[in-house]
Amino acid sequence: MDDLEIDVVKNDLHKNEKSKEIWEKPIVHSLLNAVSMIPFAAPIVSGLAKIVDNELAKQIKKRCEVVILLLMESDSVSFEDVQDIEFIMEFAHLLDAVTRTRSISKIKYMSQLFHTTMCNGIRKYDVYEECLLELSTMSEREIQVLVELYIIQHCRPDVPFKNRGKVFYTKMRDVYDEDEKMVDTLLSKLRRSGFCIEELGPYASGSGIEYNITPYGIQFMKYILEV
Repeated sequence: MDDLEIDVVKNDLHKNEKSKEIWEKPIVHSLLNAVSMIPFAAPIVSGLAKIVDNELAKQIKKRCEVVILLLMESDSVSFEDVQDIEFIMEFAHLLDAVTRTRSISKIKYMSQLFHTTMCNGIRKYDVYEECLLELSTMSEREIQVLVELYIIQHCRPDVPFKNRGKVFYTKMRDVYDEDEKMVDTLLSKLRRSGFCIEELGPYASGSGIEYNITPYGIQFMKYILEV
């Protein structure tokens, strides 16, 4: 076994130990016990408690584990939260959405959304429910293009305004293998969700249309991205 293989084994062991520690935390037991009282979420919790050898069941457990790990690592959930029925209901909806989600990236966005809108004494029920619904129905490509639009327009002061469009479309082509027409098609779809607007501008794409992220889209990004 070479050094690279040894490192891989060590990393896997570390992850397994870390996962085991998280699942054995009293707060996790209390949280899942509370969620198990919610009828639609009870089968999910029951499945998490079992030792599974079915591949589909393993994948579902893995997705829920991503949520638990992210929330526990940031100490986002308290014992007071576990006593709050509305909090438990929203967490149950999160687990339900996660078990129906293919993409681990989307699951991380969902977990971050829960962290920023429902944890540490924050309770933004309507915002959480709206954004979770949007995340559940958006494709990974749609999320990627919206994230990159947000970054180029609000997180890259080093890029001159007149060059933003070019930098944005170049990155979408080089990193995500999406041409300009496809990117515009995706943005046009996102416009219906209120995340961006279509405008005519001097620095627009070849179509003459410039897409700008809306205040609602900016808020959405701040909720799902780690700061």
